[in-house]
Amino acid sequence: MFAYTLFNCTPMVRADSDIRTIEDLVGRRVMPSPSGSSTAVLFEVLFEAAGILDGIDWTYGSWRESYDALRAGAVDCIPSLLTNGRPSPLMTELMALQEVRILPISEELMAAAAAINGGARPGLIPAAAVGAEGEDILTTSFSGVLAVAPEVTEEVAYTVMTAIFDNLDEVHALGVQFADIAPDFGAANLVSGYPVHKGAARFFKERGLWQDGMVEAD
Repeated sequence: MFAYTLFNCTPMVRADSDIRTIEDLVGRRVMPSPSGSSTAVLFEVLFEAAGILDGIDWTYGSWRESYDALRAGAVDCIPSLLTNGRPSPLMTELMALQEVRILPISEELMAAAAAINGGARPGLIPAAAVGAEGEDILTTSFSGVLAVAPEVTEEVAYTVMTAIFDNLDEVHALGVQFADIAPDFGAANLVSGYPVHKGAARFFKERGLWQDGMVEAD
């Protein structure tokens, strides 16, 4: 129906690591959260695009285990965990105990990853959000998307869309995790190739936000 945030889950190392690029991860221990998770799949897609997928020493665990392992030096690389540039409590906790560094991602690499899996999206985060200096940092990200069963009627879906986007002040007041919700953001960050519910499609078309490449569900 619509995207509500971007999860910035990009490769991250300890600040004192000798790993400087994605290619430096060959032969290193990478822990991308639980096996089969969205973030683990995102890492696989990114590393496939970079041509290093077969050279990674994979290990898996919960987000807590991943962050504890990096702090202890038991693994070399884990995902960052921000929502549209805002560090999660777990990442804030880690940065208070261990300086970290985001590995650089090029626009070309992100485009190659997106060609493999349309769920891989670029996202910008403020350098200060990860204790760095300088300009915004390009990160590997994926959309958080509200989805519904096909059985939901067009009228119900349209009513939900209208109720949310016509009352944004109330929605944003519910908490910082809802700060990104807006009609243009919701349309622009949908995952390409997936059908948009007819009620949501109707809403986006009425607001002039329907884009080339969007697919309306049957």
